[in-house]
Amino acid sequence: MKKIIASVIIIFAFLQAFSQTSRSETEAYYLLGFSRMAHWNEDVGDININVLGNSMLAENINLLSKGRTFAGRKVQAHLVSDSISLYQCQILFISKNSSQNVSVLTANAPSDVIVISDNNPAADIYFYYKKTSSTDSTLVYGINKEDLKSKDVEFPYDFYGFAEVVK
Repeated sequence: MKKIIASVIIIFAFLQAFSQTSRSETEAYYLLGFSRMAHWNEDVGDININVLGNSMLAENINLLSKGRTFAGRKVQAHLVSDSISLYQCQILFISKNSSQNVSVLTANAPSDVIVISDNNPAADIYFYYKKTSSTDSTLVYGINKEDLKSKDVEFPYDFYGFAEVVK
């Protein structure tokens, strides 16, 4: 009986890790897509993505971007926790697991930093999972159009058209 319970616990842990990894990979693809679609100023070199509260996401971004360029630039993710390095990037991702206040960080972000969050509409760009059936969901994104228009970064018209929620 103990072996059965131990096996169930191990299987459950494996399934939990697998579902988190695939979700994290999907989110990493979205972030890389945002960095590819953005029209950055010419003085911007490589794209740095600082991640608050989700080490697996930072790892997946680095794995998926290794040896590749996005819009002619390399992308590197960094897991950060201190306020000193928050804005030393082009994209600041704030995970729902972070204790940081998304509204405050978005309001204080320099004009060349895009703040992205999972499931918090106070960010410039946010994404969330929308149920498509009783067993499936899809990742969609919303944008704060006025916030993005005030940034030193431009996005193509299509980017706004594909957003599910535009404020």
